[in-house]
Amino acid sequence: VMRSQKNICSDLVGVYPCIKADENDRSLSVLPLHHTYECIAFLMMIYCGGSIAFSGGIRTLKEDFSFFRPTVFVSVPIILERFHKLILKKMSDEGKQKKAQFITGLSGIISEENRRKIFSDIHSFFGGRLQKIVVGAAGLNGETEKDFTAFGFRIIVGYGLTECSPIVICNNVNDIASESIGKPLSNAEVKIEGAKEDGVGEICIKGPMVMLGYYKNKEETEKVMKNGWFHTGDLGYKDRYGNYHITGRSKNVIVTRNGKNIYPEELEQYLYKHSAIKEAIVTSERGDIITAHIFPDEKEIARRLRKDTVTSAEIKKAVTQAIRDVNKRIPSYKHIRDTVIRKEEFEKTTTQKIKRH
Repeated sequence: VMRSQKNICSDLVGVYPCIKADENDRSLSVLPLHHTYECIAFLMMIYCGGSIAFSGGIRTLKEDFSFFRPTVFVSVPIILERFHKLILKKMSDEGKQKKAQFITGLSGIISEENRRKIFSDIHSFFGGRLQKIVVGAAGLNGETEKDFTAFGFRIIVGYGLTECSPIVICNNVNDIASESIGKPLSNAEVKIEGAKEDGVGEICIKGPMVMLGYYKNKEETEKVMKNGWFHTGDLGYKDRYGNYHITGRSKNVIVTRNGKNIYPEELEQYLYKHSAIKEAIVTSERGDIITAHIFPDEKEIARRLRKDTVTSAEIKKAVTQAIRDVNKRIPSYKHIRDTVIRKEEFEKTTTQKIKRH
């Protein structure tokens, strides 16, 4: 992807009002700097006069939070969701889960300051000064977003692509719309093309942050650039408040024999809510059979059974129960009919996204 200085600076100027960092802020960098998402986060701190601390990696994150005490953390969903599971496990071990569930249910009427005091032990875990968590590069589990907000953090979810330098839609730190990706940046135009009855269509983008094109590949550039609009290949819709929601990638959509559309990402979000499941990918195999490929969380399954180790039969039982719980929440045509349990994690990108293909 060819990007100019203008592309990158335009995105930086567009994103800044959404984050509103200043010279008093410090970010903790853990993602690779060659990735466009982390690159714009890095430049943001220079732009606002803040400081940047560099983590030693995912394995040292806990220690890095305590040592550097950041106010801003730029993350990808898989990292935040792992922290979420860790926090819930700790609450469960200490017998505080029911109390926490009661308080999070009242989070709408308890001020952010008081929520930070109530959950001070969680804030201490993150160094005691963390206020804003910026999440992008993939979809965030709704339960994770809800709980971190209830704990007193500002979760800022953004959407973008390398071709757009990268962010084009983002929640505003002072106007966060739960479970949406927010509104377009002030200097970006967004439209939904080819919307179906449910309002879902392809997300198209125009603005100064859109790439120059694909390097020495005019044919591929012309496939995605049409009349000044970049066709993302991502599917989504705009709600009545002007906030955008992502439903999945057009190339991942499963179309059933009766013409129904199933978005694998939606089913994966449901699966990730279960502690027995560490990683998941949903595909369509042998016709219309929806299949979940699962990498189970053996430690969590063993903990729930109060055992040191678990058998393959116990793992299968826990995963099967998780699938049943998901199927209860969705229409029958979306039901997961088959399961493949993996013994190894999925291969991932440098930003910890599973390589679907």
